[in-house]
Amino acid sequence: MRIGQRFLDEWDRRVLPVVTDWYTKSAAKFRKELLAEAHGRVLEIGIGSGPSLPFYSTRVTELVGLEPNETARRKLERRLQSDPTPFPVRAVDGSALELPFESRSFDAVTFQLVLCTVPGPEKALAEARRVLKPDGRLLFVEHVRHTQPRSAALQDRISPAWSVFAGGCRLNQDTEAIIRQTGFAVDWIKHVENRTRPHFLSHMVWGVAHPAPQAPAR
Repeated sequence: MRIGQRFLDEWDRRVLPVVTDWYTKSAAKFRKELLAEAHGRVLEIGIGSGPSLPFYSTRVTELVGLEPNETARRKLERRLQSDPTPFPVRAVDGSALELPFESRSFDAVTFQLVLCTVPGPEKALAEARRVLKPDGRLLFVEHVRHTQPRSAALQDRISPAWSVFAGGCRLNQDTEAIIRQTGFAVDWIKHVENRTRPHFLSHMVWGVAHPAPQAPAR
């Protein structure tokens, strides 16, 4: 058991960041349009080695990237040294479930193909809502549970084994429903079939949401 766990730890530390970079390239066209909406001080959850950096506009004044994987953070630092951005970028170690930032301190928070791996997506979104300014925006692009029953059933079957080698990724997560249930109002959302991916990973949603006004306490 210990040998197996050591293998998985090394896989997560060394191999998974490389696989993730390759995997996220197929979502580039969605990221380009989505991240054009980012401005001001932006927090990217799970920034990895920075594959999203080229898609941010100069309207961004600072990008803070939360990344718990040390290997990915080192790759991001090397990338920034060789290819500087027009805005400052800061990598921070931490958990999406307990963001190490003050409340109402960001103009935008973005999740890009990462909410499926967070062990508590509801908590992560609640934290994102906390650190967003009242007029801030949540930007998201995620693969989700398939709308076709047979494809969704396949996801249900293979998701437990898949998650072991994919950083905890849940193939069958209904991310749109979770976003709506955690205090966000959706400004717009698009459902797309990304045919560059295997069928069980092909159905994606991307869009923009904002913190819904909280009901007054009674």
